[in-house]
Amino acid sequence: MRWFKNGVRFLLVTVGIIVLTSFGIDASQYLTGSQSALGLLADRATEGGCPAGMSFIENGVEDYCIDTYEVAVGSSCPVKNPSHFSQSAENILAASCVPESIDGAVPWSNVTYHQAVELCAKAGKRLPNHSQWYQASLGVNESKCSIASNSIIASDKSSECKSSAGVVNMVGNVWEWVAGDVVAGIYNNRTLPDTGYVLNADSAGVAIETSADSQANFHNDYFWSQKEGVMAMMRGGFYGSGDDAGIYSIHADIELNFSGSAIGFRCVK
Repeated sequence: MRWFKNGVRFLLVTVGIIVLTSFGIDASQYLTGSQSALGLLADRATEGGCPAGMSFIENGVEDYCIDTYEVAVGSSCPVKNPSHFSQSAENILAASCVPESIDGAVPWSNVTYHQAVELCAKAGKRLPNHSQWYQASLGVNESKCSIASNSIIASDKSSECKSSAGVVNMVGNVWEWVAGDVVAGIYNNRTLPDTGYVLNADSAGVAIETSADSQANFHNDYFWSQKEGVMAMMRGGFYGSGDDAGIYSIHADIELNFSGSAIGFRCVK
């Protein structure tokens, strides 16, 4: 029996080394006991192990996955192209309807902030916060994005409007809801600046100063603000924004129950 156990142990170690090697992991790490084989495999699976249709973002604090494409209506949803928030509501009530992040699909628009929150939850995800959205957008060439056209375009994995992480259409095409709200002009315990071009921004790309003049340092991106009421926030601009669109472009002057044909969303996990 002892020889059998040793034989099995040898076989498991050998298979483990082969598997580790196939993952590009130095098998000597396992043999010297610096880390278990299962631990190494688990770490490698987590690193970039996002679900289909999502991109891995490593920001040094909280790694996460974000939808590669703007959310589209799922194939099992009863209303394929909602033209009103009531049709988005119909899709939400359908148990089989789950939003999708897929190449070649037109983004889901005519959805309110709260509906976007619900739809992300149906997919086991949530709306990105400002930091997550901003980190995923870095590196995009805004001039290659859909910011000067007359309509929404379908997602395209070969698009040049792509961030360094490979996330498509974060600038232009449709505005994207972002988690968080503004109460009487205050967001995250600070008063937001007046409407204007972004002059300075925090680490999440949210304006802390604005100017009446365009600012090349911030891509001439624009910030909309409201000092009264409870407002939602959306980022990136839409297909007709022109130079106002960009990774620093934020609309913080819109009610949570508003919806429109140029407003969509994406989710994180």
